[in-house]
Amino acid sequence: MTSSRTGDSNERSKNLWVFGYGSLIWNPGFSYVRSSVGSIKGFKRRFWQGNDIHRGTPDKLGRVVTLIAEKEAITWGRAYLIKDECACRSYLDQRECQEGGYEAKMVEFVPRDNDELILSSSSQSLSASFQVLVYIALPTNRFFLGPAPEMTIACDIAFASGECGPNVEYLAKLVAFMRYHWPEVWDDHLYELERSVKKILDKRFPCKLKYFDNAMNDEAKCLLQTLERLKLLEFDFNWRTEKEIKSLESRLNFIELPRDLVASSKGVRINI
Repeated sequence: MTSSRTGDSNERSKNLWVFGYGSLIWNPGFSYVRSSVGSIKGFKRRFWQGNDIHRGTPDKLGRVVTLIAEKEAITWGRAYLIKDECACRSYLDQRECQEGGYEAKMVEFVPRDNDELILSSSSQSLSASFQVLVYIALPTNRFFLGPAPEMTIACDIAFASGECGPNVEYLAKLVAFMRYHWPEVWDDHLYELERSVKKILDKRFPCKLKYFDNAMNDEAKCLLQTLERLKLLEFDFNWRTEKEIKSLESRLNFIELPRDLVASSKGVRINI
């Protein structure tokens, strides 16, 4: 009989995983079997890539993230086990390469824990690292904006908007993801931009500040729903499920949840 750990290894080698560190985190746009929150090493995430469709226009480029090689840097995000590799690669090549100016490469991914993996029909553990496909905007692509003063980047984000909505919303969703999944991590580039963008919005577009609250609420709802489903797995409750419940509770307790979300959590115990 093949052990679950061996089965996990075979699954990783036979199937494609895609790593998202920007909009793929909340809007993958493709079908997937399961996902895992985790990190890759050797790259830092920066708002150095321009965008003229989803979060900007040809006349006013928005700014989205790309990865910049740096030996000891860590980037946090979400990996997806793809359901249909052919369809997914075709979609991502169009979205990331043709429209966005990104190129694909394989990197090593380390899962933080098994939140979503436990919710699958299999209770196998995917605790070890494995290879994932990641899209990176190289400096040679036509939309690469590169480094700039923090206030310049903040202004670009505060003023730009595209087919998917305001550039501010993109920043807000990334901030919410990091605050809930890695509350113990301080992401200098991301959080300093958040501070600067909020200062601009407070003076020029106060109505856009709502995107930060909305993003935090949406992320909290997702985590509460995951926690609720885990606690309902009485038929398959084991040490791994208990471990992930404690992990989720720890992260949720680290952030002050909106009272209305706590009240509507259907009996899920959260200490606040």
